[in-house]
Amino acid sequence: EKLREELAKEHKLVEFISDYSGLLIDVEKMNEEILNQEKECDENTLHLEQIVPLTEEKNKLIASLNKQLKLLQEKRTDAIKIAKLEDLRKELTEGKECPLCGSSEHPFVAEQPDNDENVINLEIRKTEEVIEKQSEKEKSLLKKTAELNANFLKAKQIIQSKKNLRIIKETSLK
Repeated sequence: EKLREELAKEHKLVEFISDYSGLLIDVEKMNEEILNQEKECDENTLHLEQIVPLTEEKNKLIASLNKQLKLLQEKRTDAIKIAKLEDLRKELTEGKECPLCGSSEHPFVAEQPDNDENVINLEIRKTEEVIEKQSEKEKSLLKKTAELNANFLKAKQIIQSKKNLRIIKETSLK
């Protein structure tokens, strides 16, 4: 009878050691997984730190391009106004009063303004294309930023849950 009790105790001890070893292995795996998740968090943080200045740079570039576009559009508007006045200028005769201002002297009648609306329209189209490309790049950076933030938060949650589980397992080892 005593031998059976000793064997039963020994069997329970072997089971306990086996369970304990399993828990130790689980804790080691969790430690490794936590380290991997923390490494991923660090990598995401590094990527985010690199993307933020790029996004700011794209914002500045787009703002500058929008200003340039506005100036070109104003230039086009002025060119259209000038083109409308060209017909009137062609009708001006030295000594006759100008119907617009009343002057009888027309010193600029022979001069032709540099007014190529097609060139201005081409510049506007090119600027709009550059703005569109830069805006797409900015959207891509913002999307990447959102993905990295999501991955970062997910990794942090995983780390915390693994730490909590590790604490539980370590507590059961004691």
